[in-house]
Amino acid sequence: MPNDLIKKTELLQALTEPDFKQSAVIRRYGSLDMRRAMDAPTPCIGQLQKMYGNETMQRAVGRLLASSALWHDVELSQAKIEALYAAIMSKYELRSSLKLEDFVVIMSEIMEANCHKRLTINQMFVHIKAYSKRRIARAIEENINISQSLKDCSDLDDRIARGARFKDKVNALYAKVQVKNQRFLK
Repeated sequence: MPNDLIKKTELLQALTEPDFKQSAVIRRYGSLDMRRAMDAPTPCIGQLQKMYGNETMQRAVGRLLASSALWHDVELSQAKIEALYAAIMSKYELRSSLKLEDFVVIMSEIMEANCHKRLTINQMFVHIKAYSKRRIARAIEENINISQSLKDCSDLDDRIARGARFKDKVNALYAKVQVKNQRFLK
């Protein structure tokens, strides 16, 4: 296993350990915000589920959500955690965009929220969906800003070389397609 893959699954390993401690995760990852969670090199929870299995991911996400619910004096049963996890995984926009680091940020936001009534799993799910919408909007905004900054580049040769229609890129793509076509013709 390469070193970079070990770093990428560090949070998952911490969450799935038998002696899981919420304080250790908060101490290590408590300073995460949406920006850092978006830049984290880990895959989304849908990809992690394919790599490590449904049970491992359910345990990891469930521990984060259960610990944030305990902050509001609500104990989540295993059935409620399973229902919440199933609801998250059934929504494509949630499982394909959220990472474990995002759930740490969501957990922190839920803990900091001023809830004067009991926290329910429905309120947690609504908070997760709202976070996901904010995250997607921020990602779109940043991509637009990056695209705009590339368009504002004053060096025309540099801008052309970065473009998708640059001659070398087109030739490489054409060669790749030809290789695939030749394989099927034989």
